[in-house]
Amino acid sequence: MSTEQRVIRLEEAFVTLTRLAENMDARMDTHERWFAELREAQTNTEAKISALADSQIHLEQAQANSEAKISALADSQMRLEQAQANSEAKIAALADSQMRLEQAQTSTEAKISALADSQIHLEQAQANSEAKISNLADFQIHLEQAQANSEAKISALADSQIRLEQAQANSETKIAALADSQMRTQEAIKNLTAAQTRTDKSLERLTERLDRLAETVDRYISERRNGNP
Repeated sequence: MSTEQRVIRLEEAFVTLTRLAENMDARMDTHERWFAELREAQTNTEAKISALADSQIHLEQAQANSEAKISALADSQMRLEQAQANSEAKIAALADSQMRLEQAQTSTEAKISALADSQIHLEQAQANSEAKISNLADFQIHLEQAQANSEAKISALADSQIRLEQAQANSETKIAALADSQMRTQEAIKNLTAAQTRTDKSLERLTERLDRLAETVDRYISERRNGNP
């Protein structure tokens, strides 16, 4: 092989090595762009997790407020039941009084002629008692209606609690999905780091080869200058 052919082959080898170095630079730029995109994705993931944590806090506060309202409704229901029990006791007392009046009326039937005026007063008192009993019956009806309204409100609050629990379950599912995505992102970063390490080792080997080739070329050129074929 002539010297010119050797020089041409060396020049071609240098061109090939230059292209390889350019390709390696392009790959390194691509890897750096991938790292930037992964870092941006990780930042977005952390922001979403923080927003979900804030939403969870708001949901827990709303749930605590709902439980307090249900407790207040339960206290109101107890007071209504106590008032209803008192009303029933009063009605029972009026019934007992009516029975005593009827017994007194029966015992005085033998003296009706002498006690006609007294009978008139008793009948008026009985009429007043019946009016009071009617009023108490109306009050009982209002209490039952109020109790029915309270039960409807408690049922609506229970439905709201169920929806809140479902929303909380959906939030936990989304957080789990984000955690899985974070793990996959970290795994991808680990793989890219390993690929970068392999690339650095390849570059080191290539650099060593280029150094040896440069030494060979320098030695060849030096020998040619010294007159050695």
